[in-house]
Amino acid sequence: MTFLVSDAVFTGAKEGLMAGAAGIGAYHFFSRLGPGRLAAAFPVGMALSIAAAPLLLLISESHSARNLLVRLNAYEFVLLYIVSVLAIYHASGTPVFPARMLERIPPGFGFIPAFFGGFLFCAPNFGGAFLFLHSRGTVLENFSGVALSTLLGVACIVLLFWVFR
Repeated sequence: MTFLVSDAVFTGAKEGLMAGAAGIGAYHFFSRLGPGRLAAAFPVGMALSIAAAPLLLLISESHSARNLLVRLNAYEFVLLYIVSVLAIYHASGTPVFPARMLERIPPGFGFIPAFFGGFLFCAPNFGGAFLFLHSRGTVLENFSGVALSTLLGVACIVLLFWVFR
C-alpha cells in the first residue's frame, strides 16, 4: 500500500485553490472598500472554518447530516454567485453601495460581515471535504497517509500562490 493517496492530494489542492482564490478576491474587494481591517477579517473567518471542520466528527455521520451538508454546500454556491455578480459590478467602477449608505455604517461594523462572510462561505466546503477525507482514511485504514497527502496538496497550492504573487 502506498503512503500517499492521490485523491487526498487532489482534494487538498482543490481546497487550497478555493481558499486562496476566495482570499485574494476578498482581500482586493475589501481593501478597495475601506481600511485594511476588513481585508484581514475574511481570512480570519476562513481560518476559523478550517479549524471548526474536525468538529463535524462529533456529529453522527447519518444520512440526514450528510444531506444537510450537501444543502449547505449548495447555499455556498448561491452565495458565490451573488458575490461574483457584486464583484463584477464593483469592478466596472460603479459603487456597489451608495456613498451615503456607507457613511451611516459605524467604522467597526464592516468587520463583522466580512468575518462571517469568510466563515459561512468556506465552512460547508471545508466540512464536506473533511468528512470525505475522514471516510477515505477509514476505508483505506491509512489516516496518516490521507492527512499528509491532503497537507501536501494544500502546501503545493500555497507554494504556487507564494511564487506567483
